[in-house]
Amino acid sequence: MNIIKCMSWRECEPLWQQWKNFKKEDPKPQPLNTLPLYIDSECINGITTPKRTLAFVREDPSDPTVASRNILGCVIVYAKKTNNLKIAGIGNMAVDPNYRKNEIASRLLEVCLSYIHNADFDISILWASVLKTYEKFGYIPLTRDHKETNMMINLLRPLPSGYTKENLLNISKEIGTW
Repeated sequence: MNIIKCMSWRECEPLWQQWKNFKKEDPKPQPLNTLPLYIDSECINGITTPKRTLAFVREDPSDPTVASRNILGCVIVYAKKTNNLKIAGIGNMAVDPNYRKNEIASRLLEVCLSYIHNADFDISILWASVLKTYEKFGYIPLTRDHKETNMMINLLRPLPSGYTKENLLNISKEIGTW
């Protein structure tokens, strides 16, 4: 069974390191059916936390102790408040290179967006080099050529009046490091 649940970053970090060092000539992806999916309600409850780590886990119901060895994907949703905006930042997304191209990242992003909506965030931001991956989830690039910044936003609520594109471009400076 597949499950998306909240986990500690410490459990997900080995996968993140593996993903950062992934080379395209690494092994061909293995097929995986990601549709039988259970989502732990803790992941999408509306309680805002400064940092929520979600993991896509292939669980073995007969042995729950193997969960950390079966993490196939992970992502962090960071929360910040600035300029009267409640901002969700999506970062540190990683997928096990052996199981890439199986919609694991899409499933994780869908759950992230459920949490973001339930927690009443105003906007969601992420930094991406591949636009089409995130445009289908409502993200738009802040600049036309995507060279000035690779920040993408998803406006969940109307912005305060007088808010400009320049204000949005400055969000990354205002937020600092997640």
